[in-house]
Amino acid sequence: MHSENQSKGVHYAKSQRLLEINHAHLQLMESLLDEGKKHNIFKPDIDPFQVNINIAALGGYYLINQHTLGLVYHISMISPQALEARRKVIKETILSWLLVDPSSTAHE
Repeated sequence: MHSENQSKGVHYAKSQRLLEINHAHLQLMESLLDEGKKHNIFKPDIDPFQVNINIAALGGYYLINQHTLGLVYHISMISPQALEARRKVIKETILSWLLVDPSSTAHE
């Protein structure tokens, strides 16, 4: 994706399949958020596009930079323990933003 951004998305623009996949993913996120809003679990003003971007950013940066971050911090960024820790951080970060009551355990 990085090299595709450098070329201003010329190849992605030609792919109908990528558009379909991303549209379906966005619709799924919207449906999940709507269900949570209906039950007063999720805040009413959450944009599904922003949720997708935030999840991608929180996971993507970590994985894309795993080698340099691992060298800097002297850890394996992809060990099962490190990946589980990262998954938990992403989950807690996103849910603290989405939930009407982040202290609730209803989401667990």
